[in-house]
Amino acid sequence: AVEPRLESLDLTDVAASVLRDLRQDRDGGRVEVRIDPDCPLVTSDPVLLRHVLINLIDNALKYSPEASKVELTVDFTIDEVNINILDRGPG
Repeated sequence: AVEPRLESLDLTDVAASVLRDLRQDRDGGRVEVRIDPDCPLVTSDPVLLRHVLINLIDNALKYSPEASKVELTVDFTIDEVNINILDRGPG
């Protein structure tokens, strides 16, 4: 069983790291990130969160048309933070 190692994380930093790993951090990258600068820190396992985001974004890039963008957005309220991945694929 995997036991999470929880830390306070800045989702902007996590997203930047994921985009570097996927080589989507340069001009011409297909992933658009929209995270409000007022987004609070989240408590999560940094390694597990990165793996989840890499998997979701990589799949979105693979299965959506090459000319389309993939969006990573973060919405938050006082009680929760939601990370959304939107693509234009058939699924």
